Amino acid sequence: NAKGHLTFAGTDTVELAKNHGTPLYVLDEKMEFVSGLAGILPGKKIKSIKFIGENAYFVAGGDSEKTVIIDISDPSKPVAAGSISTEGFSHELYMLSETKLLGASVDSDGSTVISLFDVSDAANPKTVASYKLESNFRIPCADDTRCVMIDADKKIFGLPIVDANPASETEISAYILFDVSQGIAPMGTYTHDTAYTGDAAVRGICIDNALYTVSGERVVAFSVENCTVISSQAIR
Repeated sequence: NAKGHLTFAGTDTVELAKNHGTPLYVLDEKMEFVSGLAGILPGKKIKSIKFIGENAYFVAGGDSEKTVIIDISDPSKPVAAGSISTEGFSHELYMLSETKLLGASVDSDGSTVISLFDVSDAANPKTVASYKLESNFRIPCADDTRCVMIDADKKIFGLPIVDANPASETEISAYILFDVSQGIAPMGTYTHDTAYTGDAAVRGICIDNALYTVSGERVVAFSVENCTVISSQAIR
């Protein structure tokens, strides 16, 4: 990335990163030093670093609430640009395109909010759309980034939920799909298990016109268009 240059980050020890921040390095094709940037997110533990387009995203874990954007469009001069809130759900961002990212955060009432960010101006990233899940929905695998499905070609975003009904004291395992081509629009809720007892659907994938959801006990295929079950197969 960075126009044919090798760009990476790292420190000698976790303690050094916590005290002085994480440095970024840029090397050329001869593996010679070109430039760098020190002191990124000092005092914070870096959960992951993503290189997308002309930006590097330093995703902070723990109690941090932001991801720092480093503009690496000029390999000779990386610049700390803007930041995006990634409070809650995995502290992660998901790539829709080089200039559009998706994230899920926790609102003040505990509800999950899905946000679409425009990072075409790295110094001034903008929230262009958001969608708040119902308060009775919870994410069963909030620490597992693989439970989120994103199909950049079809512009579909999906994630698992457990729908709790306090009145009946029942819970349903389901998967929700969103059309993110022009914003964030729900496509449907796909019920994986009507009697959830701890084995939730934690993976989902769309193939052609079908959605497949996977838990530890079964795989279920749905029609994306009408949310109906096509087939179900026990796997243990």
